[in-house]
Amino acid sequence: MPRFQRVKANNLRDNVVAQLRQAIINGEFQPGDHLAETEVASQMGVSRGPVREAIQNLESEGLVMTIPNRGTYVATFSAEDIHELTSLRSVLEALAVRLALPNMTDEDVAELERLVKEMARAGRQGDLKTVVQRDLDFHELIFKKARHRRLYGVLRGLHFQIRLFISASSLLYTSQESVAETHIPIIEAVKRRDQAYAEATVVRHIYDVGEQMEQALREKDGAAPKRRTTRGHRASGRDGAAG
Repeated sequence: MPRFQRVKANNLRDNVVAQLRQAIINGEFQPGDHLAETEVASQMGVSRGPVREAIQNLESEGLVMTIPNRGTYVATFSAEDIHELTSLRSVLEALAVRLALPNMTDEDVAELERLVKEMARAGRQGDLKTVVQRDLDFHELIFKKARHRRLYGVLRGLHFQIRLFISASSLLYTSQESVAETHIPIIEAVKRRDQAYAEATVVRHIYDVGEQMEQALREKDGAAPKRRTTRGHRASGRDGAAG
């Protein structure tokens, strides 16, 4: 069980949610771990009510699951779960980058470049936690610039699930140094201010990541790799952005 900070009275529920979520996506809990309400409440210095409310929030985000008469557990993922997340992300993030592009400033592009540099630095140092967080920050900046509140909420929840899987398993980042490079084409697409090219580049990035995750999970479980053609699901891009 991670060590939690005591919670102040203001923004009680949000504070509990934030601490629990961070512990989960940082990999301090493993998939399938039991989340003990009583111990969490005791460490944070709150009653079980706010913890229970926070758990309901995290359940809606797909980070935990509550089993009647047994308790709450950190979510687990199958290869099929990853395929569903990938296919859904590809549609929603393509929409997000299309909506975001007219709102992206030179300062936003500079921030994306800064995040990629930090990602690369953390990768060279073997700092998985920072790699994961900067990856999340990169995509979240695009979500915010889409200026679509409901889309932002859905995408943020999907990303929390992806980050939980990556942090807990380390299956995707076999070469942490290369993670930053996979985001460079997205920056180039944003610089062009070309919506079709940007959408295609983002979709390609998502499917490449998803395929790595599916393959890693199947290999871990000892199953034969399942060949899945995803190229047909991708948007047609320019300059080879999508196959």
